[in-house]
Amino acid sequence: MSDDVVFVRTGGDMDTFRVTVDPRTMENWFEASVDEVTGWETDGSPAEFEPYLHCVIKWDSCSHFRFGKPVDGDGRDGYLHLCGVDDFRRHVALIEELYHLAFERMGREPEPDERWPDAS
Repeated sequence: MSDDVVFVRTGGDMDTFRVTVDPRTMENWFEASVDEVTGWETDGSPAEFEPYLHCVIKWDSCSHFRFGKPVDGDGRDGYLHLCGVDDFRRHVALIEELYHLAFERMGREPEPDERWPDAS
């Protein structure tokens, strides 16, 4: 089974993340690993990646996140460096995209009181 990979842009061309959706994703939960693109080929294709987060988003919008690089044993080190308001905006935009992608891949809508508000 091939990987289900989506590239998410959260701003300019260089603000890109690779989202690898776990093939076990089903109607009640979504799981993915996210890598930040840190290097590019001369033709503009992503070439280098840095682990950013791993997430599980469930049908009821309960979510679990592990940030940073994988470490020995269980999980990730939890460290995430955000440098200034642009990084905060990028991070929030990524979380929003993951939320939408999760429900798209689960084939369902969030509960009525759990829908992401429209931008105004």
